[in-house]
Amino acid sequence: YIYSYGDTYIEYDKLLFLANEKINQEEEILTKDLFNDTLKSLVKKNKIHIDKENNIYDSYIYNSENMLATYIGNFLKDEFDYGYKLENIGNAINWLKEELKIEYSEKQLVAIETALKENISIITGGPGTGKTTIIKGIIESYVYLFGKELVREEIALLAPTGRASKRLNEVTRHPAQTIHKFLGYEGHGVFRHGVDNKVNARLVIIDEVSMVDVSLASKLFSS
Repeated sequence: YIYSYGDTYIEYDKLLFLANEKINQEEEILTKDLFNDTLKSLVKKNKIHIDKENNIYDSYIYNSENMLATYIGNFLKDEFDYGYKLENIGNAINWLKEELKIEYSEKQLVAIETALKENISIITGGPGTGKTTIIKGIIESYVYLFGKELVREEIALLAPTGRASKRLNEVTRHPAQTIHKFLGYEGHGVFRHGVDNKVNARLVIIDEVSMVDVSLASKLFSS
């Protein structure tokens, strides 16, 4: 129920209401005491987690969300060796405008510049606002800053689906793949890459990231 609405937890009162509605249709089978006892039993079995506000999580999702938050926090506070001088980003963008002959808007240029100088950057916009064109700009500027084509091999361009990755490749002319392939998905929830086996990438660009669920996002960031 909660996942269909994009949530990672459900409030105690809402779950009690839904349980009553589902179970007590003809007679009262589920009492509030039985409901509470069941929750306690599930907590003991580590099936669910209940926080201070009485919000109820599936334990796997709760742990995934915490892991994701931890790794995002680490990315935001860590000092990275970018491999280039940040003061050269302006030169890269000037070169980009000349080389690609694309009329970037001011917002698009800010998005490219921000992506090149921040540890994490989020680019938003509706269909047709030029997000994929921005991605192409980030990739080409990144290669320019390094001054060597070989760095392209260390740029991971990802999408949640095969169709989306194919479209990315067609527009950017840069190899794209699904997140699952990038992480070495072997089936049955097993991924080759993760906390103990990091991926080899300097720059990771994820298209349509709002489609990625918490569990997959935590695996991606931890790798």
